[in-house]
Amino acid sequence: MANMFQSVSTATDLPSDSSVQESMEISGSQFTSSDINALPSGVTITDLQLTIKKLYAELKQTQAELKQAREEIQVLRNQVHT
Repeated sequence: MANMFQSVSTATDLPSDSSVQESMEISGSQFTSSDINALPSGVTITDLQLTIKKLYAELKQTQAELKQAREEIQVLRNQVHT
């Protein structure tokens, strides 16, 4: 069985600022300066960006693991039917 926890994320997998902005617009979650000012004093934009990048990397990892699991399930199904 292949290592399902192998890291597949790289810095090039991260979305560009424009795609993140675009997705926020699509979801109707545009931030205004008053939203940013409402953040707790210890939270910076850099903190938020790092959190988003980490979550995106985790999402890509989970997607890769799911793809691998689906492929393994398909192999097992094919073995049962032959």
